[in-house]
Amino acid sequence: MRMRVRYSAHAEEKIRIRLIPRSSVRLVLRNPEYKFYDVASAANVSIAVVSLNSEKVGLVVAFVVDKDGIRVITVYPVRDFRGEMRRKVNSGRWVNLG
Repeated sequence: MRMRVRYSAHAEEKIRIRLIPRSSVRLVLRNPEYKFYDVASAANVSIAVVSLNSEKVGLVVAFVVDKDGIRVITVYPVRDFRGEMRRKVNSGRWVNLG
């Protein structure tokens, strides 16, 4: 079953400013390499390596699932995504979902 993807105003702004293709966001949502739960924002977080501007980076997508589908809260690229994951998990903010 295909879920509808919507974007918060914040996510729309970050996608525009950072020149992130929506296809990359959808790729991360469909095929995450890492999945977490963000305790502070009560959101799911998916991360996958994507190519942005000819550079491989981790793309972090925070989102919630509701009756209308998926609502993307924010999107940001991270070069040291393993370090980002380690910091968030060690601080207790993210819980690893596998």
